[in-house]
This record gives sequence, C-alpha cells and structure tokens, in this order.
Amino acid sequence: KKLVKLFTSTGGGGAINSFDENGEINFKVTKTIGGGGYMALFNADRNEIVEFGATTNKTGYFNINDRDGKKIAWLTYTDGGGGYFALLNNDIETIRLSTPEEGGRIGISNKLNNRIAYIGTQEDMDGNLTISNSSGTKLGGIPTNY
Repeated sequence: KKLVKLFTSTGGGGAINSFDENGEINFKVTKTIGGGGYMALFNADRNEIVEFGATTNKTGYFNINDRDGKKIAWLTYTDGGGGYFALLNNDIETIRLSTPEEGGRIGISNKLNNRIAYIGTQEDMDGNLTISNSSGTKLGGIPTNY
C-alpha cells in the first residue's frame, strides 16, 4: 500500500498525502485555491480535525474541528487588520474576539445565533457594554447612547 502520494492538486499546485498502514489518509499538504499553502490532519475516523493555511487575502488561518469534523475554533485576521478568534458550537459562533483598528471586542451569542452580550471598543474608541435578550434585542448598555 502507498504510504505517501505526490500529485498535482486541483488548484494546480503540488500536493502530498500521507496514509497509514491500511491506506487511510493521515494528513495532506497542498495549495489553497487563492494561493499559498494548506495543511490538514485527520483522526482515526478520517475526519479533518486540524486545518491551517493561507487565505485569499494572503494571511493565515487555523481551524480546530471536533471528532466529527465540525469546526469548534477558528483563528484568522479581521478585514481592517488585527486578529479574529471564534469558538463555535453546532456551527454557530458563540464567542467572538476581535482586534480591529479601534481596539478589542468580545461578542457572545446564544444557540439561536443572536448576540446577547458585547463588550468592546467603538469606532470613536470609547468603551461599550451591551446586554440583549435571547432574540438579540438590546436591553441596556453602558454608556446608554449605544
């Protein structure tokens, strides 16, 4: 059985796949569609549990998946610069941390994907704390004008 396969990927770059003694995939390295590298690791059930590579905007990303291959953590960049980190449950981003140009932000959502809490820096660089109900409707905040 082949333990390593070298080939040209659908994106046109070189690719390497590694297999276990039964011919099942362990990891792959190839080119992303937008250019740059990509690597994935698989568990014993052949579900992708780790993925990292280059985005189409030439920055990095890193995903961690659960045993079934569903994304549970995602680390990348924000459009305005800075970082973005999200924790997911059932494909819903329940906690988001970001660092746009203005400063840090934290958002918490419920399983309905409605944001229920936010603390962070606004565009004017003032701080803000907002609490919302389960539907995402604002209940109150500090300062009150946000």
